[in-house]
Amino acid sequence: MADIKVGVRLICLRTPGPEGLETAAQIGADSVQLTVGRGEYSPEEIDAAGIEELQQRVQDLGMVISATDGGLGDFGDADTVEERVARTKQLLDHTRELGAPALTSHIGIVPKDPNSPRRQVFRESLEAVGKHAEQTGMLFGIETGPEPAPVLLNLIESMDTDGIKINLDPANFITWWARIAKEEGRAYDRAQAFVDADPHEAVYTLQDYIIHTHIKDARVTDDGDRDETPVGQGWIDWPRYLQSYQNIGFTGYHCIEREAGENRVEETRDAIAFVRRIAEQLD
Repeated sequence: MADIKVGVRLICLRTPGPEGLETAAQIGADSVQLTVGRGEYSPEEIDAAGIEELQQRVQDLGMVISATDGGLGDFGDADTVEERVARTKQLLDHTRELGAPALTSHIGIVPKDPNSPRRQVFRESLEAVGKHAEQTGMLFGIETGPEPAPVLLNLIESMDTDGIKINLDPANFITWWARIAKEEGRAYDRAQAFVDADPHEAVYTLQDYIIHTHIKDARVTDDGDRDETPVGQGWIDWPRYLQSYQNIGFTGYHCIEREAGENRVEETRDAIAFVRRIAEQLD
């Protein structure tokens, strides 16, 4: 039996305040991931006393803050990147004050060509973020999505910093590739998409950099639309996917992220139970 730590991305429960933390604990979460780019846990909304109270409440409920998320946008946009890097550094400092080890975020679409000017903006901006993370004992986790895992691996390995890591979301490899196909006016080809960006193989490709994950499921409808499903009802092969983490020796947190649906608390509870049932069968 595998010992898998399962948390929740708290904002997805749509239950603010202390009640949200209590709900996470009641449905069996080991951890919470807090959104800090906006809302009640942002540096603009919570002061030192509030942070101390939050930390004590999380501890009393038997959980930890596994990471934060920032929603920071496009690190390849040369016109806005300076402000974005400054905000990211601020949120890394805030995340440290909250007692979490890492800030995560989508970063925009990374070009495949390592010599493109936009790719250079990504490298320089994220390297600056990574160096700040290193200096403050923190990590910044890129959330997977619109680019194949080898592209992210190449980007990370091109930077002179150990502060940039990966928050792996398997469903994003499905939904983003369907979105890109639709935007380009072509039919979504599932077989080819899984050759280009297989969420299961991404675990092995990025294994040296994964620090946190999202548990999310998805499929693509016959007309090419993205469909985020409850965990276990999409195209992720969960026994295969979770076994991959056992194979690479990952010991971090897997956080349920349910961004669609009207019954998120119930579906998140079911997802936690689902993951733990699978864990009982893993090596």
